[in-house]
Amino acid sequence: MTAISRSGRPAPAGPAAVSLAFAWRSLLKIKHVPEQLVDVTGTFRTDTPMFGGLLVGVVLIVGALTFFPAVSLGPIVEQLSHRRFF
Repeated sequence: MTAISRSGRPAPAGPAAVSLAFAWRSLLKIKHVPEQLVDVTGTFRTDTPMFGGLLVGVVLIVGALTFFPAVSLGPIVEQLSHRRFF
């Protein structure tokens, strides 16, 4: 017994160490399923056709919304300019 430790038992773990131990154990229990769309970590898989479709859709929508104010306000301003408001 004296060869291992002369001071007895070590001090108990603090609250941060206990929290990290519980977090680590819960992460070890997670099983990875490759067919999942959203991984357990909360990241979106980027190697699926759905990701490509969503990316193209978002780019088209943002591009359309960029030109929407000019397309919609152009005729309004032109109509008002004929009445000499400007």
